[in-house]
Amino acid sequence: MKRYLLLQPLNPYSLRIKLSELKASIRTSGCDYLLATDAKGHPVVYVIANTPEKLSEFVTEYDIEGVVVEYTGVYDQVVTLE
Repeated sequence: MKRYLLLQPLNPYSLRIKLSELKASIRTSGCDYLLATDAKGHPVVYVIANTPEKLSEFVTEYDIEGVVVEYTGVYDQVVTLE
């Protein structure tokens, strides 16, 4: 199953809401989330979904900008050192 990630970490502190409120609004939108911390130790949330359309609906509803990537794909990369 493909999964998509919004490459815009959401910081509840900067959004002036509680972490629990942010998580609830993400779930209400039919999305899920990954929890992480920023360099200062504050929690940040990455929104994930099964379709890019769900993420599009979320960012439109809450007026958030960001880039959506598929994070379950396998990518081949060749690195050449000169």
